[in-house]
Amino acid sequence: MSFLAFLSALIIVQGIWGKESKVIGFLGRSITLSSGKNANWTLTRVLWSIYQNSTYIAKFQDGKIDTEKIQKYVGRLKLDIITGDLEISGLREGDDITYTVLLMNSEDKQETHKLSLTLRAPISPPSAEQTFSVFQDGSCFTQLKCSSAERATNFSWVLRGTSHGQHWTSTPNSTESILFTSLQKNTEVTFTCIISNGFSTSSRNITAVCQGMKAPVYHKCNCRSRPGIVSCLVIMCFLLVLGCYIGKDIFSATLVLSTIV
Repeated sequence: MSFLAFLSALIIVQGIWGKESKVIGFLGRSITLSSGKNANWTLTRVLWSIYQNSTYIAKFQDGKIDTEKIQKYVGRLKLDIITGDLEISGLREGDDITYTVLLMNSEDKQETHKLSLTLRAPISPPSAEQTFSVFQDGSCFTQLKCSSAERATNFSWVLRGTSHGQHWTSTPNSTESILFTSLQKNTEVTFTCIISNGFSTSSRNITAVCQGMKAPVYHKCNCRSRPGIVSCLVIMCFLLVLGCYIGKDIFSATLVLSTIV
């Protein structure tokens, strides 16, 4: 066999068997496995299988769809006969295996693609609370705290509705974020704390209300690190503004900060 003939055969074999792709799903949620169909193809047969292609879990053949072949997948599969994609709902332990799809078009050409599914646990919703509020001269300053049980978490805050007050945020460490906000009298403002670990996202709503004078819960920050310096500066600015509103001098607000670092 000449080298050119061997190369042509290799290309044909690769086209038939395709390449294995890796996808990530989350326990309890749904995922759609892409068939990788050629956009110009009209599908006449779609076969999804597991376990070395010997067990078919979903198929489209002779104009009929069958997704009830394997007991553990009954009621959990949805096959798109246009794209060949397979949706699996309610992901559970044991679904993290390799799935193979064989496609055939109206010209009897075939393609096979493999997808290796990895399962992860979705990030748990954060906890959120209002830790203190101070009312003075018609304005109310409040502090909200959002915490996550997981480390290396990214935090963000979203205002729901409108507010005429000012907002400052601080993230003293990788498991919590602080939001300072000023409210007008007799108003409530709802914020959403959003957390992400790079794979999944979760959130929780919290409403800031003016509850009168409560003792602040200060959070110790590490002012020797760059994130700590930013956090301390934000807290210092908030304390300075708060000091002006409640009649305290700037020195006493700065002194409070020095006791919490």
